[in-house]
Amino acid sequence: MIKKSSKSTLSNEEALDYILRASKKFLPKTEVIPLVSAYNRILAADVVSDTNIPGDDTSSRDGFCLKDSSVENCSLENPIELKLVKGEVHAGHCVESIKENECAYIATGGVLPKGADTVVPFENAELSSDKNKVIFKSEIKSGDFVRLKASEMKIGEVVAEKFAVIEPELAGKIVSAGTFMVEVFKKPVVAIITSGDEIVMPWEKPEPWQVRTSNPTVLSMLIEKYGGNCLDFGIAKDTGDNIENLFVKAVEAADVVVTSGGIAMGRHDPTRNMFEKLGIESVFQKYGSHFRPVFYSEYKGKPIFALPGVPSGMFRIFEKFVGPFLKAITSKRT
Repeated sequence: MIKKSSKSTLSNEEALDYILRASKKFLPKTEVIPLVSAYNRILAADVVSDTNIPGDDTSSRDGFCLKDSSVENCSLENPIELKLVKGEVHAGHCVESIKENECAYIATGGVLPKGADTVVPFENAELSSDKNKVIFKSEIKSGDFVRLKASEMKIGEVVAEKFAVIEPELAGKIVSAGTFMVEVFKKPVVAIITSGDEIVMPWEKPEPWQVRTSNPTVLSMLIEKYGGNCLDFGIAKDTGDNIENLFVKAVEAADVVVTSGGIAMGRHDPTRNMFEKLGIESVFQKYGSHFRPVFYSEYKGKPIFALPGVPSGMFRIFEKFVGPFLKAITSKRT
């Protein structure tokens, strides 16, 4: 029989705390992947901008750019006319500079010419009849409708911090900062093994003494929910070395192994017997609450969870213990 640890008497909350502390020894691995494939992944390093946004002072409206001193004290009672220079400021086109008492057409996003520091929207200005001048009739404040250089992003600025979850809005900032490959925490590979001579796969028609297993499907979704990749080793038989062979392969292939079924107190429960044969002792197991049975141990440096085969119990235990453990090793705050 598997030797019980003194930790078997822990409450559920104490057991969860124990498992989370145990997770600290399993350092998360990282990988570099294209940002476009990194939705919902967790950053493993800060992202730093290599550019200023905007790269220079630009207009936030379509209108006219000018020097604020040219329209000082402008009002409806004191309209001011400025000469409209030739040329336009918009994508691919510019006006090098403007002088006092001059203005130039500027489109949204256009870089202000040298000498300009303010933008007046079209609706607040009027062209003269000869279209060579612009008449301003309202108060104008210096710096109106100007996006200052580097006001949104600066060179060297951290635009996304380590441990941030990559979502579409954040991805836009990361791209703007000049990064299209990101370092993220790797998803742990979680091997699952289901046991029981009475269970068959979902696509098989069960005999009266058999039942279709839902555990692999549910476990796969739960593992994805908590940031892992599922590796299904199938159904192990209750007799022979089948479960041991699958378990040994699972330990070699995965970062975490989760079994369902065969962990109760019966003489023929294969998972328990296999653990005993391999000398795997529980560092935590619980019997005697609706969170039962649950078994945690480590084998060859890999965390091992054994859950019951009853779907409702398996689900509750995974959510209580395994899910938080996976989340912890996926994005450990070091």
